[in-house]
Amino acid sequence: MANQKIAVVYITHRQINEEETGLLKYSLPNLASYDKFLVAPDKMKVQQVFDDFTSLHFNPHYFSHINGYNELLMTADFYRHFDAYENILVMQPDCVVLKPGIDSFCGKSLYLGASFIKPKFINRIWLMKYPRIGHLLSRFKIGLKIYGFNGGFSIRNIPYFIKHAPALRTNSNLLLYREDIVYSYIYLKEHAYYPELSDRFCLEEKLAHYQNLDQIDAFGMHDPQKYNRELYLEILERSKAL
Repeated sequence: MANQKIAVVYITHRQINEEETGLLKYSLPNLASYDKFLVAPDKMKVQQVFDDFTSLHFNPHYFSHINGYNELLMTADFYRHFDAYENILVMQPDCVVLKPGIDSFCGKSLYLGASFIKPKFINRIWLMKYPRIGHLLSRFKIGLKIYGFNGGFSIRNIPYFIKHAPALRTNSNLLLYREDIVYSYIYLKEHAYYPELSDRFCLEEKLAHYQNLDQIDAFGMHDPQKYNRELYLEILERSKAL
């Protein structure tokens, strides 16, 4: 039975670079009181910045292509590694935590990330048996139009994800649903969509509207390098003093 509210799960397929290390160093003071895990390929050398993390190594198959990552995060076995916790905070190297307070989001949503600005398309008929065909149709905007949450920086309720992980697999190197689109579809069939809560948790595409970090009240950001390079450089500069 889960007995702790949340753990941090940082996922990378390689050693992180200098700028990603800066983002992590900026984040760590805001995550000091939580158990932290590094999810990485077998035999990957662990960098010093991860000294306070428990390393969990998986088959390199899951890290050689984005489809392997999607497959890993759509298996219940992945989430069973964290069944001592109610939730996990999934972080990729392009994420940053801006302030303390992740506990305030636990229990608000079983799945929560930065909101999709544009809708995604998913095909219910093809979802379980023919993911490659379904993905191809979705690229042509054929299917059910949904909004949802980016999974790269997300809170995930462990019992819920163990129960609902769809175990989609493919041998294709090109065609597969993104795991966060699949989970958005599964989650929003039964739960309401609250973009305001999402914006308080994490900003992604909406970062383009901000001029400096002091204007942002969100808990975290996903991919600031892509959506607002000025903010990204500001974070890196501040991280140098840590």
